Amino acid sequence: ALADKVVRLHVIASSDSAEDQRVKLEVRDALLAYLSPRLEAASGAEDAAAVYLLRRAAFRQYLTGGNIAAAEALYDRMTRVGGVEYAQALARFSSRALSRQATAKAAGAKEFLGRLAVVEKKVRAVEAARATAEQAPDDPAVCERYAVALVALGDWPGALVQFSRLEGRDRELALFERRYPRTGVTRLTTADVADRWWSYPETTGLGSADAAAFRLRAAKWYRLAVTNGVLRGVRRQIAEKRVRETEEAAE
Repeated sequence: ALADKVVRLHVIASSDSAEDQRVKLEVRDALLAYLSPRLEAASGAEDAAAVYLLRRAAFRQYLTGGNIAAAEALYDRMTRVGGVEYAQALARFSSRALSRQATAKAAGAKEFLGRLAVVEKKVRAVEAARATAEQAPDDPAVCERYAVALVALGDWPGALVQFSRLEGRDRELALFERRYPRTGVTRLTTADVADRWWSYPETTGLGSADAAAFRLRAAKWYRLAVTNGVLRGVRRQIAEKRVRETEEAAE
């Protein structure tokens, strides 16, 4: 039974006074902050489930307690790991919680709620693209639209699967990235991957919001190409300039 595998954290205040309730929340937050990093080394399904449950509990506590900054930071971390379904579930729960009077006036709540609305819109786009791809899995144009929708939501592993179903160079680059560093004999380099993701928005006419996701990915590969010596001279300078531009835009 799940109850036999889960530890429930319940901090009880000394009284209902405002001061005791404040202390209770501080103790709760301190415990969550202490426990979370100590579960990072989890291995196996049961340990992974424990990490998931603890993070979800922490997220809900932060959110309903009005600690929006901590909730948003944990949200980012959880959705990077959990993918589309996780992002959808957290966004919908968060939207409901932030709409309640108790948290609606908390610092940063309005901004976070706006961001979550954008996430839900992206999730719906992914769901629509997925449905179309299931009907036409061998259509390159359909697979590419699905890939772009996944990139917008931050699901690069899923996007690379779709890009690898295309034809030509995009397929080769996607396969290279999925296999890296065990790419075998190939003429492609990390710089080739970086250049493609950097130029992708311009060659496909993507909007600025979607373009940012591709530029961030390109920056990652540019850093790697510079580090492993693939880029030198003018090409290295261009790569370093692009990385700086991406980092400044992300701030």
